[in-house]
Amino acid sequence: SACINENMNLFTWGAGGAGQLGHGEKHDEWVPRMVAALQDVQIVQVALGFQHTVALSAAGKVFSWGAGEQGQLGLGDCKS
Repeated sequence: SACINENMNLFTWGAGGAGQLGHGEKHDEWVPRMVAALQDVQIVQVALGFQHTVALSAAGKVFSWGAGEQGQLGLGDCKS
Protein backbone atom coordinates (compact mmCIF):
# COMPACT_ATOMS: atom_id res chain seq x y z
CA SER A 1 0.00 0.00 0.00
CA ALA A 2 1.07 3.59 -0.48
CA CYS A 3 -0.05 7.14 0.23
CA ILE A 4 1.20 10.67 -0.28
CA ASN A 5 0.85 13.08 2.61
CA GLU A 6 0.12 16.82 2.54
CA ASN A 7 3.87 17.55 2.29
CA MET A 8 4.08 15.38 -0.85
CA ASN A 9 6.10 12.68 0.94
CA LEU A 10 5.57 9.07 -0.11
CA PHE A 11 4.80 6.39 2.49
CA THR A 12 4.59 2.67 1.79
CA TRP A 13 3.68 -0.43 3.78
CA GLY A 14 2.57 -4.02 3.31
CA ALA A 15 4.28 -6.90 1.52
CA GLY A 16 7.86 -6.03 0.65
CA GLY A 17 9.59 -9.26 -0.33
CA ALA A 18 10.71 -7.90 -3.72
CA GLY A 19 11.82 -4.51 -2.45
CA GLN A 20 8.63 -2.86 -3.73
CA LEU A 21 8.28 -0.72 -0.60
CA GLY A 22 11.44 1.23 -1.40
CA HIS A 23 12.98 1.02 2.05
CA GLY A 24 16.17 -0.75 0.98
CA GLU A 25 15.11 -4.02 2.57
CA LYS A 26 13.10 -6.97 1.30
CA HIS A 27 10.67 -7.61 4.10
CA ASP A 28 7.12 -6.70 5.07
CA GLU A 29 6.28 -3.45 6.86
CA TRP A 30 2.91 -3.16 8.59
CA VAL A 31 3.12 0.50 9.61
CA PRO A 32 3.34 3.28 6.98
CA ARG A 33 6.95 4.38 6.56
CA MET A 34 8.34 7.26 4.50
CA VAL A 35 10.43 6.28 1.49
CA ALA A 36 13.64 7.92 2.70
CA ALA A 37 15.32 7.96 -0.72
CA LEU A 38 12.55 10.32 -1.90
CA GLN A 39 12.24 12.48 1.23
CA ASP A 40 13.42 15.59 -0.64
CA VAL A 41 11.28 14.88 -3.71
CA GLN A 42 7.70 16.11 -4.01
CA ILE A 43 5.65 13.10 -5.12
CA VAL A 44 2.33 13.75 -6.86
CA GLN A 45 1.27 10.25 -7.99
CA VAL A 46 2.04 6.67 -7.10
CA ALA A 47 1.03 3.39 -8.72
CA LEU A 48 1.45 -0.08 -7.31
CA GLY A 49 1.81 -3.24 -9.36
CA PHE A 50 2.58 -6.83 -8.51
CA GLN A 51 5.83 -6.46 -6.54
CA HIS A 52 6.79 -3.07 -7.98
CA THR A 53 6.07 0.62 -7.38
CA VAL A 54 6.21 3.65 -9.67
CA ALA A 55 6.12 7.26 -8.42
CA LEU A 56 5.87 10.56 -10.29
CA SER A 57 7.44 13.75 -8.91
CA ALA A 58 6.10 17.28 -9.22
CA ALA A 59 9.08 17.98 -11.51
CA GLY A 60 7.97 15.20 -13.89
CA LYS A 61 10.59 12.61 -12.93
CA VAL A 62 9.55 8.97 -12.74
CA PHE A 63 10.96 6.63 -10.08
CA SER A 64 10.43 2.86 -10.08
CA TRP A 65 11.60 0.00 -7.86
CA GLY A 66 10.87 -3.57 -6.87
CA ALA A 67 10.64 -6.63 -9.12
CA GLY A 68 11.61 -5.94 -12.71
CA GLU A 69 12.14 -9.38 -14.23
CA GLN A 70 9.63 -8.68 -16.99
CA GLY A 71 10.61 -5.08 -17.70
CA GLN A 72 7.85 -3.57 -15.57
CA LEU A 73 10.18 -0.97 -14.03
CA GLY A 74 10.62 0.72 -17.41
CA LEU A 75 14.40 0.77 -17.14
CA GLY A 76 15.09 -0.93 -20.46
CA ASP A 77 16.14 -4.23 -18.91
CA CYS A 78 14.66 -7.14 -16.99
CA LYS A 79 16.47 -6.71 -13.66
CA SER A 80 15.19 -5.92 -10.20
